[in-house]
Amino acid sequence: MRKTTFAALSFALLAFPQGLTLTLKPGVFVREPYACKDAPNAAIRVWDGAAFSGAGSSKCTTRVLSRQGEQFKISTTCSALGDGTPDNSGYVEELLLTRQSDSRFIIARKDQPEGKYRWCSAKP
Repeated sequence: MRKTTFAALSFALLAFPQGLTLTLKPGVFVREPYACKDAPNAAIRVWDGAAFSGAGSSKCTTRVLSRQGEQFKISTTCSALGDGTPDNSGYVEELLLTRQSDSRFIIARKDQPEGKYRWCSAKP
């Protein structure tokens, strides 16, 4: 039991250094103006409580790099594609996420319009 607790605590510290946490409702978030039902894969972000992933990614790690109020600078890396095939690209996605509530957020990326996301369901 102690090993499990220690492992969970160690993971939390690695994922969110210095007590920086991102509190969102776990589940599927869809970018506006798309409807929750039948949204295209590019408009979907899945938050499992520790990391973001999408239709084309899995085994992802999201780190909170910094925080100012409800604005978080985050980075996400994935070690596998959606089908489980290893992803050796080394691609790291850095985003500026503004948390509006536990079920809504805005994502900003360099040279792209910001996207507003809302929670749609608990299951991907």
